[in-house]
Amino acid sequence: MRRKKFSKGIKSMLIILFIVAIVIILLLVVSNYNKDVSKKNVYFYSDGIKIAGVLYEKKSGSISHAGIVFVPSPKASQNSLLYKLMSEKLAEKGYVVLTINLRGYGKSEEPKKLETASDLNFTKDIENAVSYLAENKDLEKIHLISHSFATLFAVTEGINDARVSKLIALSPPLYPYINERYLANMTKERKQKEVEGFIKYSHFSREMPLSLMQNLSKENNVESYIHKN
Repeated sequence: MRRKKFSKGIKSMLIILFIVAIVIILLLVVSNYNKDVSKKNVYFYSDGIKIAGVLYEKKSGSISHAGIVFVPSPKASQNSLLYKLMSEKLAEKGYVVLTINLRGYGKSEEPKKLETASDLNFTKDIENAVSYLAENKDLEKIHLISHSFATLFAVTEGINDARVSKLIALSPPLYPYINERYLANMTKERKQKEVEGFIKYSHFSREMPLSLMQNLSKENNVESYIHKN
């Protein structure tokens, strides 16, 4: 009797999981189809590295003549469901939205070498994304939205580039936290794990030195901008 009840319980669980899987698939299909918004894969170059982006535009109706460069966290793809939905919703409002992957992530090419922080000049990638919109679209304003670790580089770009009208940072990790994580009170093994976590979602074909990650966070000191402004 117990075996039969156990077997029925497993069957019920499998049925529930199957239904949940179907619902998720349907949501994904619906999210991929928006008749009011066009979606186009685009590419541009940053320090000679090919950067991949997806351009979202409203097909018809009222257009705001404002563009948005949307920079996901390096640990996520520009094609993840969250970023796609946000980009589509912004495009529905009339914005021209360019969602990009930083060098070494998604469909963007990896750096030719990984020796110094300049080899991972993510700020330059964002600057060139702004240039792509400014040069290819008739826009009055360009806004910059970034998420998580990408905000470190987006803030640097937004403050130094007069073409950026507004800067929105979603869940930004403030510099002291980055400094503490990578520099203070950590064993070498622990620091290496942090670096491995950062590159896990990349397609780098070479090792990243720990010093590179430390210098990367130092050169994009969000706290210093806050105090200056």
